Amino acid sequence: NKRVLPEDHPDIATSMNNLSISLAHLSRFDEAILSLQEAIRIMVKAYPNGHPNLDYSRILFANAQSLAARARAA
Repeated sequence: NKRVLPEDHPDIATSMNNLSISLAHLSRFDEAILSLQEAIRIMVKAYPNGHPNLDYSRILFANAQSLAARARAA
């Protein structure tokens, strides 16, 4: 996607959300968190606060942080 779309295009953020879900399923939580941080950075520029896509990214981020904390505690 980064070859065709500008680096701050919302579709890039959507792809990064999807990547983060896959990474979390593989228990690669730190990588998922980094992907979500980048997705949120892009979406904050593209969408107003309260936009469903931005809110969804923030929920994914909170879930990834929770899963990472549980994995570290185990």
